Amino acid sequence: MTVRRLFVGLACVGSLCVSAPALAAGRAGDAAATLAYLRASETYARGASAEVGASVTAIAARANGIAGECPSALTYAPRDVAFGEISGEASTTLFYAGVAPMSATRLGFARAVGELSWSDRRLTRLVRALAAEEVAVVAVALPDVCSDIEAWKASAYAALPRSATGFLARVAAIESGSYRDRLLGAPKNRAKRRSCACSCPMRRRA
Repeated sequence: MTVRRLFVGLACVGSLCVSAPALAAGRAGDAAATLAYLRASETYARGASAEVGASVTAIAARANGIAGECPSALTYAPRDVAFGEISGEASTTLFYAGVAPMSATRLGFARAVGELSWSDRRLTRLVRALAAEEVAVVAVALPDVCSDIEAWKASAYAALPRSATGFLARVAAIESGSYRDRLLGAPKNRAKRRSCACSCPMRRRA
C-alpha cells in the first residue's frame, strides 16, 4: 500500500495545489477525510503489528504442509522458466498464507477509507482504489502447490497448469499496481502528466 504517496497527495490538497475558492469550499470536507484516513492508517499499523506473530505461524504451517505433502517434488524438474514460476508460486503462497491472520485489519481499513472523498478527485480515486486493493489481497485464494507440481510433472514438464499461472497472474496484477491503475482509469504513462501543477516537490513522483 503506497501510504507515502497518499500522504503527499493529502498534503497537496491543503496547499497551493488548490485554488483559493476551491480551498475555501472544500477545506472542511478535505480535513475531515484526511483525519479519517490518518486514523484508519494508525489502526491498520497497530493491528498489523499485533498480528505479526500469527502471520509467521501461518506461514510456517503452510510451509510444513507443503514439505510434508510433496517432499523433494522438484528434485528432477528441469531448471527452466517454468521451474522459476512454480517456485515463485510456492514462495508467494507462503507470503499470502501470512495475510490470512491480518484479514480483519485489512478489511477494516478498506471499509474505513473506501468511501472517503476529497476535492481532489484523483486523490479520492486513489484512496478508494487502494481500499479495493486491500480487499483483493484478502480475497486471493491460495493454490494447491503440490497438485500444481504434480500436474506440471504429468505434462512431462511441458506446461504449468492454469491454476498456477492464474494465481501468479492475479498476484502480479495486484502487486505491480496494474490493479490500482485499472481502477483509477489511467495508464501509468499518463501519471506524470496528471500530477499536481504546483511547487509541491514530492508530488512530482508519479
